[in-house]
Amino acid sequence: MNEAEFWNLIAAAKQESKGNPERQVELLQRTLERQTEADILDFDRLLQEQLTRSYTLDLWAAAYIINGGCSDDGFDYFRAWLIAQGREVFQNALQDPETLVDVAEADAELELFLYVAIEAFEKKTKTKFTYTSRPRRELTGDEWEEDEEALQAKYPKLFAQFWNSAAEEKTTNAAEGLAPVADFLNALMSRDQSGVNPAEALYHEAVLGSMIETPDSLAKSAELLTKAAEQGHANAQYLLGTCYQLGRGVKQSYPKAAKLYRQSAENGNADACGDLASLYYSGLELDQDYAAAFKWYKRGAELGSADAEYGLGLLYSEGAGVEKDLSESLKWFHRGAQNGSERAALNVGLIYINGIGVEADAAEAAKWFAQAAEGGSVQAEFNLAVLYEKGRGVEQDLARAVELYQSTADQDNSKAMINLGMLYSNGTGVPQDYAKAAELYQRAVDAGSPSAASNLAVLYQHGRGVPKDEAEALRLYRLSVDAGIAVGQFNLGTMYHRGIGVAKDDVEAVRWYRLAAAQNHPAALNNIADAYENGYGVAQDFAEAVKWYQLAAERGVSASHYSLGLLYRDGRGVKQDYQAAEKHLSTAVALGFEKAKVDLDALYEAGHVKRAETVVVQGKKSKIRATIKTNSAPAQKIVSAQSAAQRALCLRALYVRSEIEVLFAAIGQKLKTANKSKLAEVQAETRRMNDWLKDEELWLAASDDEKKLLTAAPGSWPASAIKAASWRAEALGVIGWALGLANEILPYDAQLDESLSVRGIQILTPAKPRVASARLRPEKEILEAREIAENWLWRARTTQIQKEPDKYPPPAGWTYEKIIAKAAGHWEKAGLFKAVRGDYPVRGKAYSELTEDEWQELRSIAVERLYGLNWLCKYSANWDLVPTGT
Repeated sequence: MNEAEFWNLIAAAKQESKGNPERQVELLQRTLERQTEADILDFDRLLQEQLTRSYTLDLWAAAYIINGGCSDDGFDYFRAWLIAQGREVFQNALQDPETLVDVAEADAELELFLYVAIEAFEKKTKTKFTYTSRPRRELTGDEWEEDEEALQAKYPKLFAQFWNSAAEEKTTNAAEGLAPVADFLNALMSRDQSGVNPAEALYHEAVLGSMIETPDSLAKSAELLTKAAEQGHANAQYLLGTCYQLGRGVKQSYPKAAKLYRQSAENGNADACGDLASLYYSGLELDQDYAAAFKWYKRGAELGSADAEYGLGLLYSEGAGVEKDLSESLKWFHRGAQNGSERAALNVGLIYINGIGVEADAAEAAKWFAQAAEGGSVQAEFNLAVLYEKGRGVEQDLARAVELYQSTADQDNSKAMINLGMLYSNGTGVPQDYAKAAELYQRAVDAGSPSAASNLAVLYQHGRGVPKDEAEALRLYRLSVDAGIAVGQFNLGTMYHRGIGVAKDDVEAVRWYRLAAAQNHPAALNNIADAYENGYGVAQDFAEAVKWYQLAAERGVSASHYSLGLLYRDGRGVKQDYQAAEKHLSTAVALGFEKAKVDLDALYEAGHVKRAETVVVQGKKSKIRATIKTNSAPAQKIVSAQSAAQRALCLRALYVRSEIEVLFAAIGQKLKTANKSKLAEVQAETRRMNDWLKDEELWLAASDDEKKLLTAAPGSWPASAIKAASWRAEALGVIGWALGLANEILPYDAQLDESLSVRGIQILTPAKPRVASARLRPEKEILEAREIAENWLWRARTTQIQKEPDKYPPPAGWTYEKIIAKAAGHWEKAGLFKAVRGDYPVRGKAYSELTEDEWQELRSIAVERLYGLNWLCKYSANWDLVPTGT
């Protein structure tokens, strides 16, 4: 990176931030994270060069006037702000600081800018930033006096613009906040001072004076501390050391700070021992010396400093300045925690949760995380929330987890925002609220979390809690993949594979799948295998498909076991092996992949292998199997008739159960209290339903969501679940039609809930014969029906986006009316219907003439029918995750 590129990055971030300095720093850091390590280091080097160029007395005088005073640290922060304004402002200010009169505002400081390269480097590399040697800067320019006349004479424009307002603001704030302190000081000074240690009096006066944050007051306080320190006052020596370390009232000097800390430590100040050790440990402006750090942490710990005990534990854990000893590390962390160090308590918790040198003990970890959280540790509070969510070391308490996540999220912990967002997205421990999840993810994205960007992208992709916006989803996925987030890489690959928000590009899809697979993302491994099996994005290669499916199967992907079962069955990419096929299909079934059961049963029925039989051989059980070879049928684009029959029976059972929930919703309380026998009958009926599903081997065909609803206590369904189950009759209707239970699918302006395709599906009767004898309509008919359903949902969603023309403008040169008329003409020509006034015909009028309630009803009909037809056409093997995008 050269200097021009350095300034270009700053300018771009400033422009995009729209004047928000914190946002500018955030954007710049994200940009740097996408650069090479060498470029990040170059950026830091160039930043140091600009800081050196601007280390002038003239600029310091300008900063002093603008900010109403300026310490050493304050001057660093001012120059960081100045560099962030861009090359032109920076260079003009170097030549003439008065040019800042139209640029600067009071409190022109931007400390975070100093660390932007450091933060970017550590996030990108996951390693600690190595500070290069910083050349000592020499102030250039002429000395100036800190009195008003001299400052006004030096920079009259800046003085007139800033001086009075800055001074008045600081004085007013100080006076308002420290009135009680002033009263106390007056009372103290009016007392008889005979017999009082002079150094002690100087120290107390200095402490009170330091509370007033003005340059004069801080300088006076440092002067008093100097006098007390020269008299050997240990606390004065320590406090003066902090003044030199922070540049408060004196020019910043780490060597002077270290000297004073040493004097104070030798006089028995435990805190001074810890701070001196910290300087040696970090190597801030001193040569890093772990042995010296150990010496002073040890002395501070012996004097009872909790922070020193924490530091000693840190050195033992790292083996820095002393031989690594995890038991000693835990001992000192324990002591520090017991003495009130939240950092030490956090580390004790981390040791126990991760089993570092001890047996992992989540309960013990939870105890120490709780203590650290009470002491103010945000990280500990977050860790405790995770334990309550998962029920590790504590009894699972989702309400408590939500409370803790909310608390840490309010303290800008992006991980807490993500975890809390996931709870709202899944409706776990809180009512499901996609909008709330989106809000939390957005906050985490704004805080720089690439993981949150991927989660938020999913919501935009599917229109959950936010308007559906595939372009925004794509942008957010790219934000996450730039940071190497595997799930973002996988989802971006899926968008390219399906052509969602971008032109379909299977080569690009496989590229992103490979990047995610390199991080062992299970679904990405499966999709690479699928690409090789079907020859999209890569040359078809069954052997390579087997290799990738095997990797995904080892990570528990049920669909990969299913695909391996079929490849072994058919001898594609591997030697034909029916035993291996049975093994993988059985595993897929056990993992809940219901479609595998049909193929497994077909394997048995064809006699390729025998079902496992149990025989007694010398008191032990063993399995007898036989193998017969045969050819398999070609792959279909739709599910098997047996899968469709099983799905229809599961949906019918769910629909009947929903009618019970409707009864409870209407007279539930009366039923529970006044008619116990009736309640018992209802409970028995629900148990009988579930027993029937299990006895008829339909339970494996039920989805996870369906199982949760079917096993829930009668009367416990939320209203949203009852409504969803009643509308699911539309999906059941099209599956019933596909099975030949109805001659046609009813028009898309009529509900199916009372049709024979729903009521005609019998439950609580023997189901296995019906499943085995089930037949589907020709594949072509079902595929055509799916296309029609998608078309009707497209029309419903077009009405939806017409309601927000500013947010969803039509393509240039078009109106939505023209687009709808063109689509209606197409379907009229295809013989689907006769258009009405250039629109789709519904209920004797044009679609655009529907009332709001009518439109809501027709949209729900289209959604649910497309849901059922998409499942029939293998858009998803998981019933709970069938897509309905158009």
